[in-house]
Amino acid sequence: MRVHCKKATTVICLATQLHTIATGNMTPMFRVDGDTIRPVYIYTVDISEFGVNKLRDRGSLEVTSIVTNVQDFLVNIANNLI
Repeated sequence: MRVHCKKATTVICLATQLHTIATGNMTPMFRVDGDTIRPVYIYTVDISEFGVNKLRDRGSLEVTSIVTNVQDFLVNIANNLI
């Protein structure tokens, strides 16, 4: 998991608090590609407000939290990609 997190530019965490917190703690807030520094975007989607705010409370300020039902979120994403 660490290898994939270090290469990621966008991380979307869906409905698992422990995995979201672990990924947020392992993922750097920026990525260096040659001479370019790029931010790493982290999104958390969960129905529980506690779950999405926990990572922000731990000091990861680059997290965008979405409080919604994950199934509805995925259906809307799939419908808008087609």
